[in-house]
Amino acid sequence: MEASKGMIFVEESRIAVPWAQGEGESDAPDGGWETALPAAALYTLTLDQMMGRAPRIIHAPSLRVCSAKALAKGKARRIRLVHVSDTHLKHPEIVVPPCDVLVHSGDFSTRLTPDELPQVLASFNEWLAAAPAAHRVVVCGNHEIALSRMTADDIQALMPDVVYLQDSGAKIEGIKFYGLPWTHASRSYAFGTNEAGLAKACKKIPKKTDVLVCGKSHAGKRHWGSHALAARVAKIKPKLHLYGHVHDVVGVRLAPSGCTMFSNASYDIAHPVVVVDLYV
Repeated sequence: MEASKGMIFVEESRIAVPWAQGEGESDAPDGGWETALPAAALYTLTLDQMMGRAPRIIHAPSLRVCSAKALAKGKARRIRLVHVSDTHLKHPEIVVPPCDVLVHSGDFSTRLTPDELPQVLASFNEWLAAAPAAHRVVVCGNHEIALSRMTADDIQALMPDVVYLQDSGAKIEGIKFYGLPWTHASRSYAFGTNEAGLAKACKKIPKKTDVLVCGKSHAGKRHWGSHALAARVAKIKPKLHLYGHVHDVVGVRLAPSGCTMFSNASYDIAHPVVVVDLYV
């Protein structure tokens, strides 16, 4: 089935989910630049997924790095991304479908202490290495306390099978990724800063970012988030903004313009992994 404008397709069941500006509840502070998918459609898909724990594979007209002409002529190459987040030591439960890039957007642990670090990283690295993915991208979240005391290079050395992103980017399979772990400061959590610090970090996000991976979400009405991050995402319009952190606002949303898809993949047994196809 060919994706048409204003539609998102779930490949396994061939269910077409229409979206339009004004449907659903907006998470944007101004109520305008992001629109949620219709709630009824999301619930239908979730029930369908729960029956067989099947991942949803999402397509939309905006999910391309290549030109529209190349896509129309069949000259584009499909790159499949799997997004997971906030697994909190439950990563062994997750079955990752075959993909080109596996992305974990933070909180793979639970308040990770130095004493727990060797055992947790051994388990996480084993799971990452076994995943049927050509590439693996990881950012830290506010629960990775022990790692927040290290440099980005030191963290990368502890996870040799992944591309670790911390205020940095990487080009993978023709797609430009950028990641940052920062969240609002708390004495008991990691990678904390204030809104001014987040604004400074957000200014470094390149304009030509295709996939933005964050340990924190943009600001919204129903949850804590960063207004600076929301403003930067609205300005640079990445194809995908992948994050977690907020466990009660899980799902996939599309900007009214169709330019950016938002994925909050905070893990729960009722929420299968998010699978997105990008074309390059």
